[in-house]
Amino acid sequence: AHDGVPDSRVTAHTIKLFSDLSGGLVGSAAYSLVQRESNGGHGDAAPSSSPRDMIHAVAGDLSYTPFKELSVALKFRHQEINRETPSTVAYPFGAVGSLLVRPASDTVWDTLTLSTTFRPLPKMIYRLEYQAVFESRNNVWDTLSAANPAALHDDSRQTHTGKASFMWNPYRELKLNASYSYAVSDNPAYGTSFSDRHSGKLLATYTQSGVWGLTGSYLVQYETGESRAATVLPAPVAGYVLPYS
Repeated sequence: AHDGVPDSRVTAHTIKLFSDLSGGLVGSAAYSLVQRESNGGHGDAAPSSSPRDMIHAVAGDLSYTPFKELSVALKFRHQEINRETPSTVAYPFGAVGSLLVRPASDTVWDTLTLSTTFRPLPKMIYRLEYQAVFESRNNVWDTLSAANPAALHDDSRQTHTGKASFMWNPYRELKLNASYSYAVSDNPAYGTSFSDRHSGKLLATYTQSGVWGLTGSYLVQYETGESRAATVLPAPVAGYVLPYS
C-alpha cells in the first residue's frame, strides 16, 4: 500500500550582481542555493531518513566590446548537487525486513565558454566559440559487478567543443546560416556516447513580401565511440557488442 500524503519542500536563495551595463566592459555574477526535502509518508516502506538534495549554482559573465564590429564574451557556470539518501528501507512484510540502499551520487559540473563575434557588415556575422565541460561524480554503480551493490567508483569526464558559424542577410528576402562544430570527450558517459563528433549545418530561407517563402537545410553529423561488451542482467544469458559509430 502506498497512500501516504506527500510532504515536500523546496527552499531557494539567489544573489545577483551587475556592473554598469552601458560601458564596453560588462560583468555579472550570480549565486543560488536550493534545498529540496521529501518528508512525506512512504506507505508500508519506511526509510531510515528523509532524502534531501542541496544544489549550489554559480554563474559569471564578462563581455567586452572594443568597437561596434567586435565583441568578446566569457561565461562560467558551476553546479554542484549533494544528495543525502537513507541507508536502509524497512519493510514490515516478508522475511527480508530491512534492505540496504545504495548511496546516491553527488555530481559537479563546470562549464566555461569563450566566444567572439565579428560584424564586418550590418547584416553579416562571424562567430567563433569554444566550450569546455568538466563533470565529476562519486558513488557510481559498477554495472560489471551487478552482484555486489557496494561496487562503487568515482567518475569524471571532460568534453571540449569548438564551433564556427556564419550568418548573412545579403538581401531583404534571403537569409543564409552555416555552422560547423567539433566535440571530443575523454571518457564517454555511456557505451553509446561519442568520443568525438563532427556536426555541420547549412540553412537558407527566402521569403517574398511576407506571403510565401522557401526554406532549405542540410544537416550532417558523424560520431565515433568505443566498443564495449555488456551482459544482460541478472544472469549472463547473452552478450552483445555496441557499434563504434
